[in-house]
Amino acid sequence: MVNKQGLTKIILITSAIILMVVNIVGASSFAYFPSYGSNNVTIINAITGTFLKSEPVGSKPYGIATTGNQIYGSGSGLYGYVTNSGDDTVTYIISSGTTFSTSTYSAGGSHPIGITTNDGGSVFVVNAYSDTVSVLDGVQGFLTSTATVGHKPYGIAITPDGTMLYVTNTEDNTVSVLAVTIESDSNATVNVATNVPVGSQPLGVTVSWDGTKVYVANSRDNTVSVIDTNVNNATYNTVIKTIKVGSYPVGVTINPAGTKAYVTNNRDNTISVIDTDVNNATYNTVIKTINVGNCPIGVTIIPNGERAYVANYNGGNPGNISVINAIQDTVINQTISIGNGPTAIGMCT
Repeated sequence: MVNKQGLTKIILITSAIILMVVNIVGASSFAYFPSYGSNNVTIINAITGTFLKSEPVGSKPYGIATTGNQIYGSGSGLYGYVTNSGDDTVTYIISSGTTFSTSTYSAGGSHPIGITTNDGGSVFVVNAYSDTVSVLDGVQGFLTSTATVGHKPYGIAITPDGTMLYVTNTEDNTVSVLAVTIESDSNATVNVATNVPVGSQPLGVTVSWDGTKVYVANSRDNTVSVIDTNVNNATYNTVIKTIKVGSYPVGVTINPAGTKAYVTNNRDNTISVIDTDVNNATYNTVIKTINVGNCPIGVTIIPNGERAYVANYNGGNPGNISVINAIQDTVINQTISIGNGPTAIGMCT
């Protein structure tokens, strides 16, 4: 069993797993890294690795969700949402490159960690100590809905069409499946449709680009569960494959082509690359292992599919980012240094 203190230890090692990729038209490439130990977001040039600036957020930031070049309220640019686990808030960011303006509002629950958005209309926040998912208005930050999920929820992912959410429950060894109902542009409600048993202590979760599969990183048994999410199949909302990966998998993402999944293995400092192309003989097996930095937690891939970025937590000390050539699956750069305990990555190109 993982108690409240135990979950905190898990998160300190594997801080956050929510990594979003967005586009801002006409902008250069920037990467945004919340740092748990520094209470800020660091911005770097994603192409050169050059440090640009850091901006303060709330206490002990974990996750980040970004929307892209949307226009809501009175601002336009990158809308980012950062969960601050230390003060139960979400920092709302309007950014255009390195220009920031921020506001902060209640997360709607205790110890917010995972976060995602349906492109800025609504924001969905996982509250680990409340066992809930709260839905916030993406512009004004007020609470619009709350749903109770499993025990000690952690990661969250949304389908490409924004109709379903998947939440990992670390102590129940399940994934809660939530249906999203859009009431208006910035008002949504969520309801739990079912709970799917997976592996031991699930953390990271991602949805395939076609919405037919969900991949879940199970940290205690070193596996990834593959859930069938195609409503037309007899195996709908069940685990159809369990894949062995490295030690203590945390983060997971799928490339834009839908052909490969990348899994961070926190305790052996590697990435497992899984073939997700159904046409290949190696489908849903590990085809390569890549060495990265110390204690990798999060991974994301830029929209053109050419590069992957890995946040190396490094025990809460000054961390770094590994950059991977996602075509050849080789490390390009492992020396981009940022704040203490980098957690998630929000990226715009």
